[in-house]
Amino acid sequence: MSYCTLQDLIDEFTEAELVQLTDAAGTGEIDTVPVEKALARADRTINRYLAGRNELPLADDEVVDLACDIARYYLYADQVPSHVQKRFDDAVKALEKMAARKIAVVDTAGTAAAESAAAPEMESSASVFGRSGDW
Repeated sequence: MSYCTLQDLIDEFTEAELVQLTDAAGTGEIDTVPVEKALARADRTINRYLAGRNELPLADDEVVDLACDIARYYLYADQVPSHVQKRFDDAVKALEKMAARKIAVVDTAGTAAAESAAAPEMESSASVFGRSGDW
């Protein structure tokens, strides 16, 4: 399952931009091969940041937005415009915050993943010796 789709990219960035980025053959149409590669690469990027701490794939709408920004960045082969670079950098920062649990993430069950299931827990028993001397 991809976090975002071709239609998500069109809705966010316009079909004209995607044609410009992908139409090497000059057909005037979006070439879906580079789009699918960019979407898969964006998914891998997101999963690398969040794997092990969250149940994947995530269901959070914010992740869709991040995936769009990351995939768009990957579609620019050279000379990435500064506004595209900034959105990519912001997406990576958001993923880092999600991985560090500074931003809540909604998992596939629809609940906010608050704590990792693998996180260590500490528990202590009552004191054996007290200060009052009754041992």
